[in-house]
Amino acid sequence: MNRDGRTGRPHVTAGIRVKDGERHAAECLSSLGELVDEIVLLDDGSTDRTVEICRQFPKVTRLLSWPKNFFHEGLDRNAVLAMAKDTRPDWILCLDIDEVFEGRAGEVFPELVSDPEAAIWGFRMYHFWRGRTHYRVDSKWGEETRGRVHLRLFRNQPGIYFPLQQAHGAAIMGVEGRMSVSDLRIKHFGYSDPEEARFKYERYMTLQDGHDYSHLVDETGLQLEEWVERDV
Repeated sequence: MNRDGRTGRPHVTAGIRVKDGERHAAECLSSLGELVDEIVLLDDGSTDRTVEICRQFPKVTRLLSWPKNFFHEGLDRNAVLAMAKDTRPDWILCLDIDEVFEGRAGEVFPELVSDPEAAIWGFRMYHFWRGRTHYRVDSKWGEETRGRVHLRLFRNQPGIYFPLQQAHGAAIMGVEGRMSVSDLRIKHFGYSDPEEARFKYERYMTLQDGHDYSHLVDETGLQLEEWVERDV
């Protein structure tokens, strides 16, 4: 029996924060629809067709519009977390609208949420560059594919929260239990288009938080590898 007294497999809710994500919304939500039971979205004042597209997917059970004149990922992610917890899931999956699991996820995902020992799952991120056929492997980008783990799937526990960082506060905190790493890969398309990468760079530069974001547009030492889908 799962958290809400329902029988059968664990109930999984995906949570997404988004603004002007029409380029990726349909692909992301279509992929998630095959993995999770519900999807909740926080829209940060989109001016494109993002909301219209999201409403077309039946597993989107909650869509909150919160237009504001400031950028704060930490606040947004905690709002998404609250929306997800309101669906009383066993597991919560947090992705961005420009992220998609590789095709084998449909076979692997049920095993992850059925593991009785795991409390949180980490995944490695592959950042596509100049299109959707190759990902970047030099400098900081290579660190993503070789070592860094993104904690995106976790049990619904009382004390979980996201740090109140204005940017890059995507790591969930307060999870109690074993952390496991899956070999299931996440494809990140946010930098696959140079125009979109430039927009992200300019947005982050307005934060004046002391971080260097030049790697978002700098191609010094550029190295790409071709993406190859894997069987289970």
